[in-house]
Amino acid sequence: MDRRSHDAPPAERRPVPDRRDLLLNSARELFGRCGYSGTSTPAIARHAGVSQSLVYRHFSSKGGLFVESVFDPFLELLDSFVERWDLVDTTG
Repeated sequence: MDRRSHDAPPAERRPVPDRRDLLLNSARELFGRCGYSGTSTPAIARHAGVSQSLVYRHFSSKGGLFVESVFDPFLELLDSFVERWDLVDTTG
């Protein structure tokens, strides 16, 4: 027999992309606030409201999570800036 109460609603599960985004956003915020060495994967998981095992299901390591949450978006921002800069007519 099922031990759960029949009156209790089932636990709400977030879709996988949502959990990954939660982890990325939480990591970005904590790395920004506490730095790389001051941020742990358990803290990121707690901040995102997920289990620590989920961190490693989506990212190979804390370093991999840092690259995807902070470094890659920073490079994309720089690339976008350079593209726009190249479009500016400086010969004017």
